[in-house]
Amino acid sequence: MPRLAALLDIAYNRLMTPEWSAFLWTGFWNLIATSGVGFLLFKALGEKWLQKKFDAQLADLKHKQQQELDRNRDEVQRMFNRVIKIHEKEFEVYPQAWAMLQVLDGAAFEAVTRAGNPETQELFNTARQLAQTFQNFVFSNEVFMTNDVSELLSQALKTILEGLIECETGLKCESKMQMDGCKKVLGVRGSLPAIKQSIQLRLGFPATLPPIPA
Repeated sequence: MPRLAALLDIAYNRLMTPEWSAFLWTGFWNLIATSGVGFLLFKALGEKWLQKKFDAQLADLKHKQQQELDRNRDEVQRMFNRVIKIHEKEFEVYPQAWAMLQVLDGAAFEAVTRAGNPETQELFNTARQLAQTFQNFVFSNEVFMTNDVSELLSQALKTILEGLIECETGLKCESKMQMDGCKKVLGVRGSLPAIKQSIQLRLGFPATLPPIPA
């Protein structure tokens, strides 16, 4: 062991010459410098890679969000278009239904109040034909009506038909059915303001109209 130590000491003294020491220190500092440059290079490249990855993910997220916004906008637009079309149909159906009800009410009124005249049968026939036409119109366009308006129109039609049948039957049989039927037909006129108001509200009319300036 002493001999081995002596040999190592001799080898160390021979190797650690100024030239060799300078070489070792130069290599050491070169290693440190190289490691520092490598770290800086790795850091710069890593940051660029992370930034590129982040930008790609952000762009993909924005694209997906834009697609979702476009789908939602298209769905809202489709719903809006359907609402517009339905409302446009309402502006066509409701005024026509109201006009037909007015004509039917006038014909039924004339039939029951002029019962016993020579043209009585013709008046009843005309009123029944108008009632049938009105019934078909309401049935075929009921899908475009709200339940409350549809029920009001159907109830008015039902009352008029019952009144016409009872009045005509009572006239032939000379019974009180004539008077009962006449009362039913005349009573429909009392429900017309409610029907009119329901239609106006559905079409967007205000509950009360402002006064017309003088």
